[in-house]
Amino acid sequence: MQNHLQRQKTGPSQRQLRVGELLRRRLCDIFTRDDIGGVEFDARLITITQVDTSPDLRQATAYIMPLGGANLEQVTQALNQLAPQLRGAMSKGLRLKYVPQLVFKPDTSFANAETMDALFARADVRRDIAPELTAEQNEQKKQESDNGKTS
Repeated sequence: MQNHLQRQKTGPSQRQLRVGELLRRRLCDIFTRDDIGGVEFDARLITITQVDTSPDLRQATAYIMPLGGANLEQVTQALNQLAPQLRGAMSKGLRLKYVPQLVFKPDTSFANAETMDALFARADVRRDIAPELTAEQNEQKKQESDNGKTS
């Protein structure tokens, strides 16, 4: 039987995922309902795409994207400066033994998705990923070519 030190890394545990989702929801509530003092931007226009937590649930990384991706670096820096205040505000709405330390990072998944869409739109890639012909389509093509030869 393996102990926790010998286990293979297989990704986040169910508890980490659940706590990450709770943190994401609470941050969204704070941004939309509560007043965050000292911010130079509209916090309601920030998307929190994911919150990852450490295995001990003491640290959390929130991935953010402002609407339209505008001022991403400034918003990230401002939120990291406000992290202690946000942590305090989060403690009021969560039932956790410890409220994790927050770190905000830009979410790059949107840029990655745009890159993948551009790749799939290329003609040479579309040709390679086109669906294979089904047996019925092959039979129809064969009949059409046979009809063309007999005429």
